[in-house]
Amino acid sequence: MRTATKVDSITRTDGSQGWTLRIGDRSMHADAVVLTAPVPQSLALLAAGDVVLAADDLAALKAIRYEPCLAVLAVLDGPSGLNEPGAADPADGPIDWIADNQQKGISASPAVTIHATADFSHQHWSSPDEVVIAELLAAAGLSAAASVAQVQRWRYARPVVQHRERHLLAQGLAGLVFAGDAFGGAKVEGAVLSGRSAATALDPGAEKC
Repeated sequence: MRTATKVDSITRTDGSQGWTLRIGDRSMHADAVVLTAPVPQSLALLAAGDVVLAADDLAALKAIRYEPCLAVLAVLDGPSGLNEPGAADPADGPIDWIADNQQKGISASPAVTIHATADFSHQHWSSPDEVVIAELLAAAGLSAAASVAQVQRWRYARPVVQHRERHLLAQGLAGLVFAGDAFGGAKVEGAVLSGRSAATALDPGAEKC
């Protein structure tokens, strides 16, 4: 198993029904490929390998739409002041969601994760990190100052127009299937169910596992 490996392109393996993944100056062979990255990134990998999808498959995939999200992770000088269980979902303002990572048990030090709304993320996508951090920390109204903070930009964070099915099995390209949280249900549960559906599409016996 390999993780944290950047794939440059995906192409059909010459003379077989398999696939070749280009990784820098190396390559890997696979009998099947399940693409769970945001759809625009998956399409870019296939385009880099000159893979041509059926017209209706391509149209269905290009119909999927995402919202961006700017996220801030901040280490605090003291407790955040958030009430238990350490998460809040503000009704208005630039913050979509905020969580106290120490209360969640995933940080030994006081720290928060802040997700901005889609509107704020659109407006400030190209803003300097310090501007994004200052505005979101101010909106959070934390009881402690941030000693360290960083910004993460997720261009394809939230699927807002999803594919109606749990997966899309490519026509005429054996062993290629698209899945993820943009297929029939967002968030973690949707992604898991989509993965199971994709596995079953490639191997009907997988549903029994």
